[in-house]
Amino acid sequence: MDRDGADMQAKLAALADGTLAPGEREQALRQVDRQPELADELRTQRDALSVLASVESVRAPESLHRSVESLMRSTPAPASRGRRSRRLRLQVGVAGALAAAAAAAALAIALTSSDPGPGSGPGPSSGPGGPTVLRAAEAALGPSTLPAPAPSRTRRGELARSMDSVAYPYWQDSLGWRASGARTDSVDGRQVSTVFYVPDGGAGPASRRIGYAIVAGDALAMPAGGRMIESHGIRFRALHAGDATVLTWRRAGHTCILVARGGVSTATLVRLASWE
Repeated sequence: MDRDGADMQAKLAALADGTLAPGEREQALRQVDRQPELADELRTQRDALSVLASVESVRAPESLHRSVESLMRSTPAPASRGRRSRRLRLQVGVAGALAAAAAAAALAIALTSSDPGPGSGPGPSSGPGGPTVLRAAEAALGPSTLPAPAPSRTRRGELARSMDSVAYPYWQDSLGWRASGARTDSVDGRQVSTVFYVPDGGAGPASRRIGYAIVAGDALAMPAGGRMIESHGIRFRALHAGDATVLTWRRAGHTCILVARGGVSTATLVRLASWE
C-alpha cells in the first residue's frame, strides 16, 4: 500500500471511532461519498469496532490472546509518528486481523445467550434439543456446496427448489438478485435448506451474499431481542449477531430466515422477503 493509501486508511479508522478532527472529518466524508470503495472500507472499520465492543466483556480463548500479543509485538511503531498515529495504525491492522475471529465469537455468544435457562419460559427453540433460529442462521452463513437451483418451469416467481413444499423465490428479474448456490444441513435434528443469492451481473463480494434458509418441520419460536418489523402484512424479527444481520419470519407454518454479512442492510432483507 502506498503512503496516500495508508494515510487514507488511518483517516477512515479515525472517522470510524470519532477521533478525526472536524475539518478533516468533512473532507474525509466527501471522499467517502465520491468513492464507493471507501464507503465499504468505512463500514468494515465500523463493523470491526462494533464487533470488538460487543465482545469486550467476554474472555477470549488464551490462544487468541497469544496470537494477538504476538502480532502486536511484531508490528513496529514508526518513530516519526506520535502515539495517536501508532494507535490508528494498530487499529487498522489488528482490527482487520481480529474481525473474523471476533465476529465468530460474537455469533457464538449470541447463539448461547439466546437459549433460555431453566425456568425462563419459552425461548427460541421449538422443543427440547431442537434448533434455534440463530443456529439455523449460522448454518446459512456457510459456503455453498450445491449448484444454484434453476427457475421453476411451472410456477412464475419461484425456483425449482423447496423445503416441505415451501418454494424459494426467484428474484433475478424483479429485484436483481440471482441464485448462486445452495446447501443442506442438519441442525439439532432438523433439516435446514439454504439457497444463496448475489446481486445479478456478477458473483459479487462475500459481503453481498444472502443466505435464505427454510427449516423443516414446525415453525421455531421467535428469538428474543432484536426488533419487530411489519411489511406487507408480514411480521419480521431482525437481529444482529456480530457482523451478520438475521431476518426471520413464518411462511406457510415454517421458519424462514434471511442472513447476510454487513454489506446488506436490514431494509434490503425486508424488501426481498416482502416481495414474495
